[in-house]
Amino acid sequence: MFSGHIPIKLSKLDHLQVLDLAHNNLSGTIDPSLVNFKAMTLISPYTSDLNTYAAYKINDLDDYNDHFSLFVIMKGQILEYRHYKIFFMLSLDLSGNSLTGEIPEQIGVLVGLKNLNLSANRLTGNIPEMIDGLQSLESLDLSNNDLFGEIPSTLSALTFLSHLNLSYNNLLGIIPVEGQLETFNDPTIYIGNNNLFGPPTSKNCSRNQTIMSDLLKHEDGQNMSSFYFSMGLGFAVGFWVIFGTLLFKRTWRTTYYLFIDDICDRIYVFMVLKWTRLNVSIKKKKVGEQGSY
Repeated sequence: MFSGHIPIKLSKLDHLQVLDLAHNNLSGTIDPSLVNFKAMTLISPYTSDLNTYAAYKINDLDDYNDHFSLFVIMKGQILEYRHYKIFFMLSLDLSGNSLTGEIPEQIGVLVGLKNLNLSANRLTGNIPEMIDGLQSLESLDLSNNDLFGEIPSTLSALTFLSHLNLSYNNLLGIIPVEGQLETFNDPTIYIGNNNLFGPPTSKNCSRNQTIMSDLLKHEDGQNMSSFYFSMGLGFAVGFWVIFGTLLFKRTWRTTYYLFIDDICDRIYVFMVLKWTRLNVSIKKKKVGEQGSY
């Protein structure tokens, strides 16, 4: 039943490999500094070499590990990690809270992260393009949020990804099918995103391109309406700033009228001189033509 914001000082825990704050009442945004856990920015604190496991003398804990397990909700199920496997698990689970705002772009620095679960929050914005930095990620759950925009093609670069859930968001466009995403054939991964189309969903591109076009037209229409409204508002404000000043400031009004009169006089004199010179030149030309005869 924890509430309030996630304390930024958690990121000072340099050796933290598993952070599970799921199913509380936490609110606020995910601060960029919260995705800077030092241990998660490494491929693995001990690497995947079992000889390194012995080199770090973790085998001294074997007797203890026989009685210790680490349970992680990952890939849509509860997984148990025992013995040396515990030291290779890096997980960040903030699901089931009331977190708002966008997913920080800096999430891509957690190259050693294996499990990322941000589901069942109120997150908005796009899925970060830099998500391809999560090179070790095996499970990604962003379901039940308010994420919008297209699914970034960079997601296909996560070669270890074996579980994906993007359901019940506001994502739109064509589902990328290259790279690792080509292996996901379950349409429930994308269910609840009414404007996503292409395989593995049953919505074909030709049918939904019309929907996309309508969405873009609607967006353009809203933009044009905003433009005309802003232009009209700007004209009204500008008009009343000038007119109101002249209306209530007598000295300014007198100066303004004198200035306008001066400009009009200058223009009048200029036009008269030009017209006179033009007539003179025409008369001289006619006189010259008559003399030649």
